[in-house]
Amino acid sequence: MGETGPSGPDSEIFYDLGPAWQKDDKDTLPSGESQRFLEIWNLVFMEYHQDRSKKLHPLPSKNIDTGMGLERMAMVMQKAHNVYETDLFQDIITAAATATGNNYGGSEEMNRSLRVIAEHTRAATFLIGDGVMPANEGRGYVLRRILRKAIFHGRRLGRKEPFLEAVAGKVVEVMSGRYPDLAKGVPHLTKAINSEEERFHRTLEVGSELLNALLDDPETKRLGIIPGEDVFRLYDTYGLPLDFTRDMARERGIAIDEEGYQQELARQKERGRAAAKFVQEKSEEVLRELKLRPTKFEGYKALETESQVRGLIKEGKVVTSAQKGEEIQIVLDQTPFYAEAGGQVGDTGVIDGPEGKVRVLDTQSPFGGIILHNGQVEEGIIRVDDEVTARVNVERRRDIMRNHTATHLLHKALREILGPHALQAGSLVAPDRLRFDFRHDAALSKEERKEVEKKINVKIRENLPVGAKIMPYSEALAAGAVALFGEKYGDEVRVISIGDYSRELCGGTHLRATGEIGFFTIVEESAVGAGMRRIEALTGRGAEEHYRLTATTLQELAHKLRVPDDQMKTKVENLLRQVGEQKRKLSRLTRKEKEKQLTEFVSSAAAVKGVKVIARIVEAEEPAALREMSDWLKDHAGSAAILLASHIEGRNFFLAALTPDLVKKGFKAAEIVKYAAQVAGGSGGGRANLAEGGGGDPKKLSEAVNSTMGFIAQLLAQKKG
Repeated sequence: MGETGPSGPDSEIFYDLGPAWQKDDKDTLPSGESQRFLEIWNLVFMEYHQDRSKKLHPLPSKNIDTGMGLERMAMVMQKAHNVYETDLFQDIITAAATATGNNYGGSEEMNRSLRVIAEHTRAATFLIGDGVMPANEGRGYVLRRILRKAIFHGRRLGRKEPFLEAVAGKVVEVMSGRYPDLAKGVPHLTKAINSEEERFHRTLEVGSELLNALLDDPETKRLGIIPGEDVFRLYDTYGLPLDFTRDMARERGIAIDEEGYQQELARQKERGRAAAKFVQEKSEEVLRELKLRPTKFEGYKALETESQVRGLIKEGKVVTSAQKGEEIQIVLDQTPFYAEAGGQVGDTGVIDGPEGKVRVLDTQSPFGGIILHNGQVEEGIIRVDDEVTARVNVERRRDIMRNHTATHLLHKALREILGPHALQAGSLVAPDRLRFDFRHDAALSKEERKEVEKKINVKIRENLPVGAKIMPYSEALAAGAVALFGEKYGDEVRVISIGDYSRELCGGTHLRATGEIGFFTIVEESAVGAGMRRIEALTGRGAEEHYRLTATTLQELAHKLRVPDDQMKTKVENLLRQVGEQKRKLSRLTRKEKEKQLTEFVSSAAAVKGVKVIARIVEAEEPAALREMSDWLKDHAGSAAILLASHIEGRNFFLAALTPDLVKKGFKAAEIVKYAAQVAGGSGGGRANLAEGGGGDPKKLSEAVNSTMGFIAQLLAQKKG
């Protein structure tokens, strides 16, 4: 099961599919390469624990780990040639074929792509149904890779528009009989898949430009191969799958260094593993040296305990004492200090000994249930075996509990108002605020935000009792308790109930009743990724201070505006209307000046074969302004080739545009903008009618424009017709 952990001999069960599946006469054993023998079951007799030195130690409780392949059993019973030809997959594969405009059985390559689409879409549908959303890390990254693999195979079959929605719909139809929750989240599922498809198609467009530039590079053409490190960079940085790069390169007669790519991929994985392993092993090594039992946590029922110092760690080493001014980590036999977990920050406070005092600044539990109190010796000396009093900062803990109990109310309210898909994806419970990440694909409207706040504050005023109960995991789920996706739970779990309103599995600290929260208010709601939203909120003292500052600010503004508080809104609206009118007047004047300038560009433009060549440096506050200018020039210049350049925030920006008649003749704006950007040391690309670029040396902007004017004239002169 890994380098360390439970292990033992195993018994593998194979099904003989018959002589027709045999590879050759010699390959007649299940352990061979023949497809004749299909492994359908595996029994591992867990007898030992293997440590890091590969030594085996008998387990105190032996067991059998058994795993059966359901799809393989279906394959055997239905006499199918592979799992994809069973009834578990056939309808989904047919949907994939229809969505991509293909037929299953057309060719082996086509069959493979349709199988990939079906299997990956099925996996993605279940992941999204369980609350996972595409992201750049963790399980969200796994989902993103699964979806992109399916999208890529759709492109291989000629489908360049979103199509997975139809396949996912068939997955729901086929599987919802046994998994009814899938059908409940169809709108959310559809939005998540469509959004990721659109995002990946944009990624492929950007990556394709970079890949084309690499394929056009003279050195690549000379060598006839793309180096492995470049292939890996396209994959790792720009999301281009290996197959995509290979296919595009093959079309140009160029190979890719797949071995080099695999080496780069392995190096990246090893770097990540090595870093994580070093930190974990170092922490484990020091704590194992202390040979301690797990710390007994008393913080659910007490904020002060009498304890004994069992271990001290200073600068990564075990010590027997620490003196005033030294930073220290303390392990107690029992503690009221909550160690950071489940989004709740660690407690702070004081540890008082017979000869010294330690200020606890943070509490963590890195390994084996041992709780570390991180702090600094404030007075005297602290020693191992000292009898001490451990006191949590009471007001800070109460603020944390207000925010934690409010987080549970928020989770429930969001699911009631937005839908069951609005599941928690992460949280921070601190004394000064709470932060809550949840699955949802749109910003909360004013009405939704107001409704969430109202519902939570109603529950606060109802003063619902908050209770904790330990019960079997299965019993907790049967009682309606919410378990967070990705969290690991044991056979026994702690359930936090807020009246009959909310039940969640949670190990954190909570209030006795919701009335102790005082008041709840949302201060910010924002996006933190595709299909992911974040709420930041305040309770209790934090909410009170927030409204006090808000009221003070409003009073000061009313004083400055010289109006009563109740008339300030009208006054501000009038001022904004006046400012808007002034802006519009200024904009009209600016537009007239700009049109006057553009008119001069047209009238003074040189013509080559009846085509006006306009290449100018202009003033612009943002790249979008260049596009507006190019649209005006195309409307007023007749047949024209246009290059506009500008310094925007210290960076070069180029835009090339062609009128439709030139596009029909085969001219490409991308070719023009690439030339201009390269003169300045930058890069660019785009479509035939409009292309953009940037970067390079700002001092070379004028040189780039002048040089490109000649380049455009040369292109026009060379083109026949």
